Formats: sequence, structure tokens, C-alpha cells
Amino acid sequence: MQTYKKSIEILTIMMRKMILFLVLVIFAWSCKEDEEFDVTVRDSGNLRVHFADKDGTPVTDGVVKLYPADLENDFDDVPLLDVQSINEEGLVDFGELKSGSYYAMWELTSGNLKYKTYDHLMAVQVVAGVDRDLDVNINSRLYNGTLNLTVRSDDFIADIIADAKILVVQRVNGSTTKDFSELLERGIKGVSDVDGKLLVENLPGGYSYDIYYYNDNGDSEYLNSYFLYPDYITYKTVYVDSI
Repeated sequence: MQTYKKSIEILTIMMRKMILFLVLVIFAWSCKEDEEFDVTVRDSGNLRVHFADKDGTPVTDGVVKLYPADLENDFDDVPLLDVQSINEEGLVDFGELKSGSYYAMWELTSGNLKYKTYDHLMAVQVVAGVDRDLDVNINSRLYNGTLNLTVRSDDFIADIIADAKILVVQRVNGSTTKDFSELLERGIKGVSDVDGKLLVENLPGGYSYDIYYYNDNGDSEYLNSYFLYPDYITYKTVYVDSI
């Protein structure tokens, strides 16, 4: 009887040890090393800039230059990173850029006018993992100025002249042609009101403009030249003696 009890005790102990062993095996198998996964962390982002006029028409003739936003050095000492031409959709795609701050400068042509960044550099922040699309309206006041003219006679009285035909011509590369018929084709025409006033808006800033008087008889007179700043109204009086 004692031998039988002892055998039962030994068998019970062995069963417990076997169960414990199985539990340990199962636990060890379930805790095996996790599978490895390839994870790519982007430290860059894409930058695309789209150019259009106030009507939403793409501007396709121009180039855009990209610089790092280096605040510690003069802009003249900052290296040029990239130059891209605007495509037929008005788009410039700089591709992937490292996360950070950049300046964009552009020069382009729309209609008979040239546009450029002057004192409003386009600051761009590129964020890692983010694709950035920017829209530029070239007719924004940030890039355009307004010319407010008063037309008077060039004599002692300096009377107000109403209905005076005025031509405003953008000066490119420092000078304009002397062929007035060519100037008429590419210049902006206007007529002074009853108070001798003429307001010419949406003129690209950062350029000088030559002012002419002309009439239906083919006469023309150069009046003056003025530099226009973007986001600014320039008030000037011009004097005509060809009336």
C-alpha cells in the first residue's frame, strides 16, 4: 500500500514537471524575436511652384532660381542651388529638397510686360515628408505697383489737361527703342479724365517706366521716367507742351 502511494506521488511530480516544461517551451516559442521591417524616414520634401495671372491663365515664359535662406550672410554671398524654367503649364518642379528654409527669385514675361521678384523674395519652408505646392499670382500687389498721374500743361498756368492720350512704356535693360510705333504696340495706353488724372495699375514693380504724350496727328512727346516699387502707389505730375 505504501509502495502504491509512493508511486502515485512520483507520477504526480513527474506530470507537474512535464506540464511545466511544456509551458516553458510554449512561452519561449511565443517570445521569439520579432520579425524585422524596413522603415524609411524621409528627411526631405518636394517643392512645386505654379505661376498664373489674375485670371488664372498659366504664365509659361520665365525662370525661377532657388537659394538657401542663409540669414548669416549677405544675399550676394548665398550660393545658387537650382535654376528651373517654367513649363507649358506654368509649373516649376524642384523635386526633393532637404528640410529647411529657401528663397525663390523669378523673372518672367507675360504679354508685353516683364515681371520679377524685387524686394519681396518668396520665402519657402520645406518640411520633411511633406510635398509643398505654391501658387503665385503675378498680378498680386506684392509684385506690382500703381502709377497715379496728373497731366498738366507745360506753361505758366499749368492747366489741367483732360482727355490727354498717355503712353506708359516699361523700360527693359536700361533703355527703350526710339521707334514710337513700336512703343505704341507694347506700351500701356490711357486717357486722362476730366480732372487730368490717369491711374495705371498692375505694373510690375522693380522697373522704370517712360511716360509719353501722343495725339491722333502722329505727334509724340517724352514726358518723364519713373521707377515703380511693388505694393506702392507712385504719384506724379507730368507736363505737356505739345497741345
